[in-house]
Amino acid sequence: MIEFDYGKLREWRRKNGLSQQAVANIIFRSPVTISKWENGETSIPTEDFIRLVDLYDANINEALYRPLSNQNRDQRPEAKGKDE
Repeated sequence: MIEFDYGKLREWRRKNGLSQQAVANIIFRSPVTISKWENGETSIPTEDFIRLVDLYDANINEALYRPLSNQNRDQRPEAKGKDE
């Protein structure tokens, strides 16, 4: 399952020097909605996510994929048997 790192939304916004109000005005959403997305309180619709990625000139993969911890990596089926 692919996880989404909602914290990336805040990181990208700040890197671009934008306030939640400014982003809300640009994509026609409320600042409260932007805040809820950034805090992971509500899920972000795909079309809004794509608009934010474009606005921030961001890399989608940064938000969609989290690195696996060593423990999780060792539990993957393809990892078993490599050292055995």
